[in-house]
Amino acid sequence: MAVYDNRDELKKILDRYLAGEATPEEIRLLESWDVLLDGRVDAFAELGPDGKERLRAEMESRLLSFIDRQPQKIFFKRWFYYAAAVLLTTSLVAANFYQPWQKSKPGANKVLQTSIVPGGNKAVLTLADGRKVALNQQQAGIIIAHNVVKYADGSVVFHPGKNEMTQAEEGDNIITTPNGGQYQIVLPDGTKVWLNAASSLSYPAHFKTGRREVKLTGEGYFIVNNRPSAAGNPVPFVVRTNGQEVYVLGTELNVNAYEGSPNVITTLVNGKVRVNTNGKLSAELKPGEETVLAASGDLKKRQADVMAATAWRNGIFYFKDTPLQDMLPQIARWYDIDFSYQGTIPHELFSGKMSRKVQLSVLLTFLANSGIDYKMEGRKLIIK
Repeated sequence: MAVYDNRDELKKILDRYLAGEATPEEIRLLESWDVLLDGRVDAFAELGPDGKERLRAEMESRLLSFIDRQPQKIFFKRWFYYAAAVLLTTSLVAANFYQPWQKSKPGANKVLQTSIVPGGNKAVLTLADGRKVALNQQQAGIIIAHNVVKYADGSVVFHPGKNEMTQAEEGDNIITTPNGGQYQIVLPDGTKVWLNAASSLSYPAHFKTGRREVKLTGEGYFIVNNRPSAAGNPVPFVVRTNGQEVYVLGTELNVNAYEGSPNVITTLVNGKVRVNTNGKLSAELKPGEETVLAASGDLKKRQADVMAATAWRNGIFYFKDTPLQDMLPQIARWYDIDFSYQGTIPHELFSGKMSRKVQLSVLLTFLANSGIDYKMEGRKLIIK
């Protein structure tokens, strides 16, 4: 159903309805907003001029009162971005913007000077002995096998010496992405992991015989390799986060467990998982479902918006009725910026999608054209 936020247009819809000319969608809109006054409109044609005016005024009052109680919804409008020829491969990116009822907004004429670039392939590998290896930003990920860490092209990142083998086999390695970073990992069992910005994954060089376990902070997307034991039994794969353990087998899932976030969200794409909390609560998921673990320890299961949960892995910002305060942390992590509010937090809801390859100035232009007033101070975004 379309979203209407222009009062004059809403009044026209009401007039069309009273004249018997409204479309089915417009009638459903008025019905959903409880504007039709329990069938009293049916007698509209039989009323005199004063009665019609009073009834119309009452309906209009209900309509506008409902609008005033709703957060403004802002949709992306389709447009393309220009770029210098040297940046053509990363800057010719389409963003789907649709904003109904274009009108002058407080931030629309802001001149942007910001040229903060988007994030990319950045990560640091911390070995079991404490040594740190800055991973190649020209590579998308690493492959771990038999204590040897390689890039996808076969070049070696780390090969333990003879004296290092015991520590390499017994300790855990940690791969960490900073704000503005992402990286891919193929674990020793063949499981593939995508790490989002400001995330870390702790994993052993060798998984134990009866259990495969990793520890995640931040956000990761997993395609778990269903590898049986020597006896032919399935070996569980466990993703530990703050407050929960996710038991998976042959599964594709996303886990969002950022520190400071009010919830840990586990979204199942394929397969089957069981989520256990430290408080001993448990839930099993089917594809298209997710659990939400609150800071209080409460665990809830609900239907998931899989596209919204996994869009980052495909290089996309995806929002669907997303409040600004939920959208900004994603932007801040990817562009490695801070943000704060001056005064009341805006109540707009945002929907649409945009490539994560665009510069920050593109997103700020959208915010300005949507009526969000802001200023940049270095790498800090201040919402006024």
